[in-house]
Amino acid sequence: MPYLEPPLGWRRTAPTGDELVRLAREQALKQTAGLVGTVNRAILYVATVENTDEILVRDQNGARWVDAYTRYELLPDVRAGREEVWHRGLTGAVLRDVLPVGAGIVLDRGQQHEIVIHHPAAIPVNTPAADGAAPGTGSSR
Repeated sequence: MPYLEPPLGWRRTAPTGDELVRLAREQALKQTAGLVGTVNRAILYVATVENTDEILVRDQNGARWVDAYTRYELLPDVRAGREEVWHRGLTGAVLRDVLPVGAGIVLDRGQQHEIVIHHPAAIPVNTPAADGAAPGTGSSR
């Protein structure tokens, strides 16, 4: 008996839900890896506590965040027209190194393209940072 090919040719089987989730995660990891590499090399601007180099940290729903901006003009104090703007310019890699304990990073907060590039870590209850800001870890605004 001859072997017959289906009229529309051989079809690939449709991916299962688990395969789709796996493929989506792989794609997201590739995109994130590219973004993280670019951010690590880029100069970012972060607000600081007045007259210091201490990075300003904001608290939101129990999480600590540092807002980093890709352009000086995006800093909230600059947009508000303030004469004195306390800030630091540093690469993304250096920002990660000096990031206050448990803080996350939001890139270009308040902009249409805002993105979280580093999620805040949970702070164990028995650490000094859990009772308040540890020395050198920033303050809230």
